[in-house]
Amino acid sequence: KLIQYLSWRAPSLDAPLTAGAADGDAAGSPPTFERLLLQTVPVLESFGNAGTALNHNSSRYGKFVSLYYTRTGLLAGVVLKNYLLEKTRVVAAGAERTFHAFYELVAGADPAMRAALKLDALPTSTRYMADLGSYNKGGKGGGSTARQLVGGLMKSLGGGGNKVPARDDGAEFQETCAAMKACAISDQDGEAVWAIVGALLHLGAVSFAAASRDGERLADADPDAERALLADSVAEAALSTAAHLLGVGSDAFEASLTSRKMKAGAEWITARNSPRASLHVLDSLAKVAYARIFGWLFEAANAALGGDDAMAEAALAYDEGGTARRTKGAGAEASAATMIGLL
Repeated sequence: KLIQYLSWRAPSLDAPLTAGAADGDAAGSPPTFERLLLQTVPVLESFGNAGTALNHNSSRYGKFVSLYYTRTGLLAGVVLKNYLLEKTRVVAAGAERTFHAFYELVAGADPAMRAALKLDALPTSTRYMADLGSYNKGGKGGGSTARQLVGGLMKSLGGGGNKVPARDDGAEFQETCAAMKACAISDQDGEAVWAIVGALLHLGAVSFAAASRDGERLADADPDAERALLADSVAEAALSTAAHLLGVGSDAFEASLTSRKMKAGAEWITARNSPRASLHVLDSLAKVAYARIFGWLFEAANAALGGDDAMAEAALAYDEGGTARRTKGAGAEASAATMIGLL
């Protein structure tokens, strides 16, 4: 509310938005900074918020908002910065929900997107989403002992299960997609973002087993065995789908998870990872990939708001005679003489 008030109270310069005039703005006139800020909310909440035992829409990252003003009091630009995204939530299926974006995708994707991302092939429970079957409207369905345990734990915590009260994930998906367009994110880029989210869903179904030196799967489930390979056909299919969505070869992808290169003297050698180490590599990849998506969405929001480098293009400097001139480069941020920062 404070940000909305500050952006409304100060007259603002024209802000760039390629998607056209927003509701509530005069036809053909640039949207206000207040309107632009509101349009970024659904995107950042979808990818940065999650349901917890105490808060159904808890922000799992830190956001710093900088409002820049010219010497004459005009709002020249808004810059958003994010800190400390809780990346571990991506790979920690448990009593609390993961980020809203995963639930929105499986609940709200249309048939064409479901087919492209192979959402119907997902199992009912994965390491990343223990309750996946409850949300995947076109998936395999069926019960899940893990999901029942998760639901029971949530009830004991007062959450009543992982479904968030009064939240329609399918409808939220549509709102998030509309907000992406309002932030000038192209359909192609939007599809790429959801493809990566879909790939992460499939990666949650990947598991590893111990292997012999000959590459045979061992009955021994030792997580610290010298070698690892994909545990079963489900893991193989999940990895193949994820590799396709990420645009990499499945064989090379598997090799990058189950082996590593080490330098011994002047030579590089290939060493095999244990099943436990392979899972750690997979989880690290998932966390980094999601963090990169979130960072990219912040950059898109800043571009729509005229923030960061774009803010420098939009900032106006006023000379002694009061004539406005457009300033670029390092001097542009200096021309926005006043800054209010809000966490």
